[in-house]
Amino acid sequence: MDKARCIVESGYEVNTSDEDWLGSGVYFFVDGFACPKSNAKEWALFKYHGCNPCVVASEVLVSPEKVLDLRDASGLYIYNEARARILSENYESLLKRRDLSKKKRRDIRLDDAIVTRKVVSLLNVSVLFHNLYIKNKIHRGLELESSYPNSTVCCVADPNLIVRSWVVERY
Repeated sequence: MDKARCIVESGYEVNTSDEDWLGSGVYFFVDGFACPKSNAKEWALFKYHGCNPCVVASEVLVSPEKVLDLRDASGLYIYNEARARILSENYESLLKRRDLSKKKRRDIRLDDAIVTRKVVSLLNVSVLFHNLYIKNKIHRGLELESSYPNSTVCCVADPNLIVRSWVVERY
């Protein structure tokens, strides 16, 4: 609750992990083909196991030209055009991003993060929507991997676009 109160009063900290699929920013579960509140609850209970987590909702104000929506074909087309340009222009440096002889499951997240950060910068977008696979409790127990999405997420690269936040549920 203390962290939620801090978010409501002072705003979010930008996530900058190397494995952020959609680049650096503040991540939200949003309406899509799964319930965002249920997804947020499950993730909070996992992430803050042993604590009493809560879900915080936020309002984001952004102009449409600053949004890239990868949930539909037109957004994916724009992304793939930008990705092709980035791969072509950065081929040599991308060959050195990691030891390519060693394959690990997390490499897909690292590669997506590297490329997506460059796409977001090239296209000058601030908000990205995408359908993703995020393990829930059952999936973690089974050590299940999947390429089929089970949640819809939004990454807000510029936290100044988040105009207000509030606690929606405590556990």
